[in-house]
Amino acid sequence: MSKKIGRLTVLSLLGFCVGLIFAVTAFYTAEQRNGVSYARLDISHDILDISHDIDYTSGAVSADGGVSADNTVRRAVKTRAPYRGDKALLAIVLDDCGGNMELAREVRDMKLPLTWAVIPNLRYSRATVSMLKENDIPFLVHFPMQALPDPDGFAGKKSPKGDYRYYYVGVGMSEKEVRDAMIPVLDSMEGAFGLNNHRGSKATEEWAVMRHVMKVLSERGLFFLDSSTTRNSVAYKAALEEELAARKNGHFLDNESNRTKIAKQFDIAVTMAKKRGSLIVICHLRPETVAFLRSLSADGAGRKGIRLVTLPELVKLEGDY
Repeated sequence: MSKKIGRLTVLSLLGFCVGLIFAVTAFYTAEQRNGVSYARLDISHDILDISHDIDYTSGAVSADGGVSADNTVRRAVKTRAPYRGDKALLAIVLDDCGGNMELAREVRDMKLPLTWAVIPNLRYSRATVSMLKENDIPFLVHFPMQALPDPDGFAGKKSPKGDYRYYYVGVGMSEKEVRDAMIPVLDSMEGAFGLNNHRGSKATEEWAVMRHVMKVLSERGLFFLDSSTTRNSVAYKAALEEELAARKNGHFLDNESNRTKIAKQFDIAVTMAKKRGSLIVICHLRPETVAFLRSLSADGAGRKGIRLVTLPELVKLEGDY
């Protein structure tokens, strides 16, 4: 009896080994198809330790299913060394601008080195962009993309009940559809330094649509910031494939609209920036956030051992431009 069991075990092991050999051979053949061998650069280590998987405008929690199925870049990307200046760099991006001119003027008068992100086609979007240009303040197009709660096929539309926000780019869109959605927006916000996603926890998980987005940005020489509304975003990697100057959001300051809690998150961001050499954080044009920014000054940041910079300043100091 024991001899039979032993023989069965050996046969099972042999079967497993043969199957493994066939699987490896099939994978190698697939990678060599059409005579092309892709040297893959695994950058999964570059996923930030962000615990914010929320589409903050909708309250929806993004999926946390681990690393995306295709977590590699098929083009060699130059590795950027950490910034090693006298002080760590911290760039604050102010999202959701374009809907409130009173708050916008208040922040403008603070003279803080911020980078604004303006949502297109809101009531005061054009006025906000004009104000920023007049004051030489850098800004991004805060481009609405499909979030997990949003139905497919509703790009450019609003729910009849108004129970979700519209988006310009969503999953399954062709290159032409993406281009047709982006170009009028970019034309209406001429002078933008680049673009970051507004919401987008579903769209930024799809490789094809993100590649379409990055091609348009590449043609215009624009910067891309991945807002990181989902851990599974491939937007940053798609930007690297297209050889864009690109970064990822490293921390959200105002998940909770409470000035004391925002200040605490800022201190956490300062620690992260010192550890990494530089960091980008996102906050929003809201009354409690504006109250916190009012209390912040470049001198105050300096006393914390960091240097506040705009996004254009950060990428220049880190050697992109």
